[in-house]
Amino acid sequence: MKLKHIYFASLMAVAGGMFAGCSDDIENFDNQMFVTDTTPAVVLMMATAEDETQEFTFSIPKPQDSDVTFTIAADANKVQTYKDLYTDGTKEIEMVPSANYELATTQGVIRAGSLNSDPIAINFIGLSTMDDTKTYVLPITVTNCSIGVLGSQNTRYYVFQKGALINVVANLDDNALRPGNAWATPDKFRNLTKLTCEALIYPYSLSGEGHESGISTLMGIEGNFLFRFGDAGLASNILQIATGSAGNFAVSRAVEENVWTHVAITYDSDAQEVNVYFNGSLVNTFTGVNQGPVDWSPEYSNDNDGKARSFWVGHSYSASRWFEGEMSEVRIWDKVLTPEEINAENHFYAVLEPENEPNLLMYWKLNDGVDEIKDYSQYGNNGVAEVAGLQWVSVSLPAEE
Repeated sequence: MKLKHIYFASLMAVAGGMFAGCSDDIENFDNQMFVTDTTPAVVLMMATAEDETQEFTFSIPKPQDSDVTFTIAADANKVQTYKDLYTDGTKEIEMVPSANYELATTQGVIRAGSLNSDPIAINFIGLSTMDDTKTYVLPITVTNCSIGVLGSQNTRYYVFQKGALINVVANLDDNALRPGNAWATPDKFRNLTKLTCEALIYPYSLSGEGHESGISTLMGIEGNFLFRFGDAGLASNILQIATGSAGNFAVSRAVEENVWTHVAITYDSDAQEVNVYFNGSLVNTFTGVNQGPVDWSPEYSNDNDGKARSFWVGHSYSASRWFEGEMSEVRIWDKVLTPEEINAENHFYAVLEPENEPNLLMYWKLNDGVDEIKDYSQYGNNGVAEVAGLQWVSVSLPAEE
């Protein structure tokens, strides 16, 4: 479950003027409680959404000598209040279904001497199953309090909106990704007779300064089975399948810079065939690729320690062959995906039930925001950034047309 901490700006600096203007206590100001943040919080509904927890607080302008206690509840009658306050009144808005939220408690307290209540958690459930063609609102309002409550600010609003499938991606500039010291399931990568590799990429520059031999690496193992851009005598924006024993194969179409491209590469060792797809379109079929089964199982190596070379994303042979750009949705399958599977709805941006895909060996979504890269497959093949402090970039994919 994902926990989002919502941090609120203090209203103390304007409390005196704000309360003095209220119709309730114009002449005699009371220490009234109010919701700390009046801006509605957004909850995203999308096919890949996890259950989510957010927190909110209530505040008072000056501390009390004793605890302030209060109760809260969801209030469907406040949906209209939300529409009046935050919309032009024409948009259809519904109360969120009760099955999609759960208050951790209905009791709150502002401790004696404090200005803010203990955080109150609210759990949002089944976000991926909600009807994202609708807009929902959840008002959480104060039903009882041991002191007065500011009537105009007694409710925390949550508004549910359709979200993008991808909201953040990894920037791999001068960095690279790899399994930890070893794959969690190395046997799965040892004898790959069928293989599909995918990645959603946004190269900034495939010819940037500092790239050894003009090479930018996508993924794989140097001298074994590797996907890279450029090479000696090859344009830097041309994808190359570099094998250990079957030679190198250059794709006929260049990859654009500063554009999102879904790259899928399939390999069938029995058929000795490689297929390359850009955004679901077959670009090339290479036959006679007599590489044999692929072995991507070796434990971590930095390519300079005398060990067998290991699997990398954004690195091959040396750190100077990094991928300069953003990347997401890195996947390895032990089967050849069909054109229909590659072009399935939203497949470029998500695998909706990865834990139920036994052929999905590794799935790094690269939307975690932390250096340890979670594997969303059922096998737990997590990764790490070679250089700590991986950069994360906010995006909205697929982009609206």
